[in-house]
Amino acid sequence: MPFNSKTAVYKNTEFSDHECFITIQFEQHQLKVTQTGYDSDCGFGGGVNSSGIYYQIESENE
Repeated sequence: MPFNSKTAVYKNTEFSDHECFITIQFEQHQLKVTQTGYDSDCGFGGGVNSSGIYYQIESENE
């Protein structure tokens, strides 16, 4: 997965002829995920989408 500064982009065509892009932006204590492509293009089931904000709830250092 290419990683540039605080952003990583996942690109896949394994599950469909269309491309799936999942962009992950790393921020302090959270990830912002944006999915471009239909759920099935990304290998997910119907109605499953990775887009959203994911918060860190614990740390290995705690």
